Amino acid sequence: MRNNASNNATANASHRNVRPDMKSARHPIRAVGANANGGFSSHILPTSANLVGVCIMSLSLVKLLPRQGWSSLVDEVLAIDSLIFLASVALSYASLRFQRQSARLENWAESFFLAGLLLVMLSSLILAYGIG
Repeated sequence: MRNNASNNATANASHRNVRPDMKSARHPIRAVGANANGGFSSHILPTSANLVGVCIMSLSLVKLLPRQGWSSLVDEVLAIDSLIFLASVALSYASLRFQRQSARLENWAESFFLAGLLLVMLSSLILAYGIG
């Protein structure tokens, strides 16, 4: 009897294009955000860490260019940007570790991450127009 019931559940699930191991066929997508199995912090942490490296690498490449007014500005923006991404890394890690303050820390991590992305965009525009 049990085997027959599981076969029926599998047949019904495949008919609706839902995996049989999903808990809810009606809502197969899990909630995203704070306190939902890591939320955005599990994505912000590795991405911010990679962008810290990108900013430092870009900073060292800009140092190889001839000194002009725009290169000094790009240096400063990239240095500040790497510190902002580093703060985002620390906040997203703290959000994953401390469940009681997870939502607030995750919001701060996301804010720092978005500010860092805006500064990357600004520095790339300055670099593109300065070289060209």
